[in-house]
Amino acid sequence: MVSQEDFKTVGYLWAILGILGSILRLVSCSVVFEEKTVNDQLYCYQHISTSIVGLVFFIMLLAGIYYKKLLLVKVFRIFLITSFVVTQLFGAGYIGFTIFYEQKTERSVNFILALLVGLAIFTGLFLLLLWIVNGVIKYIEHGKVINDIETKPNEADNQQKMMKYEAVLTRF
Repeated sequence: MVSQEDFKTVGYLWAILGILGSILRLVSCSVVFEEKTVNDQLYCYQHISTSIVGLVFFIMLLAGIYYKKLLLVKVFRIFLITSFVVTQLFGAGYIGFTIFYEQKTERSVNFILALLVGLAIFTGLFLLLLWIVNGVIKYIEHGKVINDIETKPNEADNQQKMMKYEAVLTRF
């Protein structure tokens, strides 16, 4: 079993790698824009928009872990699930349309095999990342429970404080 501190560390690592990856993707697209090739520029418009969205959500994950804000990490989990489902649907649809329109049996078998292997690897990666995010959520929830227990005053502490205040007030 993995400790909750380990999930925090892996969550930080993943958020930092995601931020760096998004920044590098933005930089690589800016280099392509300087070359002024039309096909690559159209391709980079998509990458710039997805990089900015990814950058925002990875910063949200990093801030959620650092400030222990459960809402930010849960929003990132929704983004993670949505992006992986959409990516898998588009990937499977693209390969399916390629198989349908090519109608070549030799290459169709290879495309189907590539689809199955790709979906299996992609699903495994998705489950690993979802496990990490759920671990970070449990880390934050566990920290809030401990903080609530530690900050919750009990009756004996309240009685002692009241006696001290009464003793101080009666002197004046």
